[in-house]
Amino acid sequence: MPGLYGVGGRIAPARLKQVFDYIEAHLDQQTHLSDLAETASMSTFYFARLFKNSVGFSPHKHVIMRRIERAKDLLKRSSMSVLEIGIRVGYLDAKHFRNTFRREAGVSPLEFRSSQS
Repeated sequence: MPGLYGVGGRIAPARLKQVFDYIEAHLDQQTHLSDLAETASMSTFYFARLFKNSVGFSPHKHVIMRRIERAKDLLKRSSMSVLEIGIRVGYLDAKHFRNTFRREAGVSPLEFRSSQS
């Protein structure tokens, strides 16, 4: 069926939106590539390839970027601890959260929070 999965090696916009919505709804949970592929009704390999063609980076990278963006928002708007925020965005280990945040944002979560005041 033409256009069911996408056009030109990309995921159709409606399917991509379903995947993005799934990611947003599950940022606080462990998200596996197979879950995302199932959401798009594709095989894991095909989904990963088409996702990267569609958005320019891997599904894993997209999940990390969304988690860090949500963490930034929580750091700006709430008084939750860094550990609580890390858990809210899917990191069960505070050190892993801090290291990932620093790698993606260029500063630690606490440095980011203090720069927003």
